[in-house]
Amino acid sequence: MTTPARKRDPKDARRVRHTRMGIWDLYEDRETDVSRIAWTYAQIVQSVPHMLRTLKDILSIRRAWVPLSAFLAIEVLASLVPAVSLWCVMTEPVGDSPAGRLCAGTPVNCSAL
Repeated sequence: MTTPARKRDPKDARRVRHTRMGIWDLYEDRETDVSRIAWTYAQIVQSVPHMLRTLKDILSIRRAWVPLSAFLAIEVLASLVPAVSLWCVMTEPVGDSPAGRLCAGTPVNCSAL
């Protein structure tokens, strides 16, 4: 088990990376991303039985699948709104120029703008 960040010594170069940014001092843990990913995965795996039990309990209620499926459909559609709006902005024609007509309906490279 790791110690909390507030108890770590900022002068310990093995565990803390110090970067000077102008007048600011930036201290970062030298932990690998693999340990964070493994911890997150372990938390998800531990939560699966509870999620399945909750879903089973909800679906055991008579006619609960109707509002649940409506909720899930709305959430999926709402999650797609940012991507669709970005796609619509990036595929808009840019005036009557030949480049604008050429780019109409195709994604535009943002770095070229």
